[in-house]
Amino acid sequence: MNLRELLVGEGIVDSQKAEEAEEDAVRLDRALVGVLIGRELAAEDAVADAVARAIGTVVIDVELGALDKEAVQMIPEGVARRHLLIAVARDPGGKRLRVALANPLDEAAIAAVTEATSLEVEPMVATVSGLAAAIDREYQAGSTQVIHGQGPRSEIPREDTRKMRDEDAAPGTTPGGTSPMHRLEQDAPIEQRHEALLLALVDAGILTRADYIAALRRLKGRT
Repeated sequence: MNLRELLVGEGIVDSQKAEEAEEDAVRLDRALVGVLIGRELAAEDAVADAVARAIGTVVIDVELGALDKEAVQMIPEGVARRHLLIAVARDPGGKRLRVALANPLDEAAIAAVTEATSLEVEPMVATVSGLAAAIDREYQAGSTQVIHGQGPRSEIPREDTRKMRDEDAAPGTTPGGTSPMHRLEQDAPIEQRHEALLLALVDAGILTRADYIAALRRLKGRT
């Protein structure tokens, strides 16, 4: 069973929309799960839960959880971004690598990790947004190069990580361990803060645009 069949069977995604998303993912060389979440065709938590049940594993929080940095660097950043995955830890025996994926049903993703590491993959599941944050954090911190604010960090398109993330605000930490988030928030006008909050809620699947428009209409009706 592949991801499209699973999500359609679970009633999470409409069959026709899922098929169109799959065709676009192939054409654009993107991960299907990234296209589905990026286009708001499915809630990422529902997708993660369905995939975890299908393979008999759990959904883990890689955005906040501690990862083995040596294990992370075993997978090239390009592979991590292209397939939406990140290494969690190497098992004590050293023959298996625990990897969090947005879609562990993707055989190409598993094959890419195996080819890069020569290790057997033990798949776990994480949300698209959680993986996006973890990839930005871990590969940014692991780099020995000076990162300039306007320079691209990767050749991989940002759509498959976090569609609405501002590139200047993407990494939660820098190699020196400092955080630019408070300064960014202070410099941003209140209108941008509100818009950022809205985008984050929509991106996380907490709020739909239809809900937002309905609430806006109610507020306008009071004035």
